[in-house]
Amino acid sequence: QGDRNVPLEEMRVAPDDAVMQIGPTTIRNLELVRCSADNKRRGSLLHLLDRTRTAMGGRLLQQWLLYPRLDLSEIQVRHERVNALVARPAIREELRSALDGVRDLERLTTRVLTQIATPRDLAALAMSLDRIPPIQALLTDSDSMTLRELAQGLDPVVEAAAAIRETLVDEPPPTLKDGGVIKEGFDADLDEWIRIGREGKAWFLEYAEALRRETEITSLKIRYNQVFGYFIEVTKANLHRVPDTFLRKQTLANSERYYTPELKEYEEKVLSAQDRRVSLELALFENLRQSLAAHADRIRATARHLAAVDVLAGLADLAHRQRYVRPEMHEGSEIALEDARHPVIETLMPAGEFVPNDLHLDAETRQLVVITGPNMSGKSTIMRQVALAAIMAQMGSFVPAASARI
Repeated sequence: QGDRNVPLEEMRVAPDDAVMQIGPTTIRNLELVRCSADNKRRGSLLHLLDRTRTAMGGRLLQQWLLYPRLDLSEIQVRHERVNALVARPAIREELRSALDGVRDLERLTTRVLTQIATPRDLAALAMSLDRIPPIQALLTDSDSMTLRELAQGLDPVVEAAAAIRETLVDEPPPTLKDGGVIKEGFDADLDEWIRIGREGKAWFLEYAEALRRETEITSLKIRYNQVFGYFIEVTKANLHRVPDTFLRKQTLANSERYYTPELKEYEEKVLSAQDRRVSLELALFENLRQSLAAHADRIRATARHLAAVDVLAGLADLAHRQRYVRPEMHEGSEIALEDARHPVIETLMPAGEFVPNDLHLDAETRQLVVITGPNMSGKSTIMRQVALAAIMAQMGSFVPAASARI
């Protein structure tokens, strides 16, 4: 971006033998991320699997789906964590509730690093970091070792959240252009300019009241706009009462606008205070934004772990609701599915109408099966559901079957 250095994370290259190779044709035919009928997300496997509560979790889920793992131990760790969350519905629901409202920490961090984060971005960052300790506590206090291990990667980066809360007002405006971003009491110089501006508004009210008494123009008002600044407004019906000390500023259809030397002098003082306030707030905000950049690596690491928690909790919720089973994973060639279902199609049919089926293949005794039947009888459904079961199992999900050995 021009002369601005945009910091990138270190690129990590996954070796080809670390993930299942799924080509674009397979992704399309299995409808992993898009439905082939209308090229929309609804009707795809991703749409079914996505129970995530955060944008980070949603991106990670798609990554897991398109790059299923080949390392047996890594797959089993994911299954163990999903299993722990299936077995503990109270923790699972509390986790998912705690994740609600967590903003996109990855993108917020990038906005901080590129120095384009707005006041509301920083408020969202602090709010999201504040939600991490309760999530940590849920996992740490669990009786499951695998869930306690999952908590170890979460870092609430309390220094960053504290710096934001100490500096910004509780509900900052979207931009810095009008000030009102930095909390009173944070900086003595800023407090002084805020005081001048606040007293200035009171002065205008008192001055308008004094002019109404002097001129007996009860409808007289002091108004402000960005073009003309502060001015005295008098309706046409009261022009005969306007004193000579009023200097004409603008003529309108139904009123005249004036100013006085006294009004002009105080206007310059108040507007100068506002300009200085905004200028100082901008400097203080930029200092905060730069200080937060030092915590970027920690926040990004926490975002990755939080995304994994979100994905695992979502997969556990899906497994519980759809009666999925934990697959038995091994390094041999056998795949054995009992009462298997197509995960997407079964949800599109009335409950209980999808007919489950069994399949058993291995490299030693049964390398081939022949599936026969008329058109629209479900031959391709069976073939696709076997592929989906393998992909789901190796991404870390449970599978739609009574039992599965893959």
